[in-house]
Amino acid sequence: MAARETPKSGSPTVAPAESFDIAGKSEQAIRVLLGPPTEVGDNAPGKTWHYRDGRCSLDVELYPEIKTRQFATLGYEVKSDDNTSEGKRLCLGQFQSRVQAGRE
Repeated sequence: MAARETPKSGSPTVAPAESFDIAGKSEQAIRVLLGPPTEVGDNAPGKTWHYRDGRCSLDVELYPEIKTRQFATLGYEVKSDDNTSEGKRLCLGQFQSRVQAGRE
């Protein structure tokens, strides 16, 4: 079991990245967990859902499954406007909180 990071004074506690497991989730499941995307990009045969939350962004790559032709998450990328490791870590925590709230 991975240990939680010890927060700096005033910083939120961020769970390990493994707890942000959205790979393989359906479009419907992603909407439940994260809400509707801010923007949708078309990159046939897949599509990218863009989420924006303050200085943070999340790109979710969705591709159709061969048998069902239903779109599911293949991968994702979390970004921070300041382009630092610390900023990315905080942004991951921000989106993890949204996912946790969507599960409740």
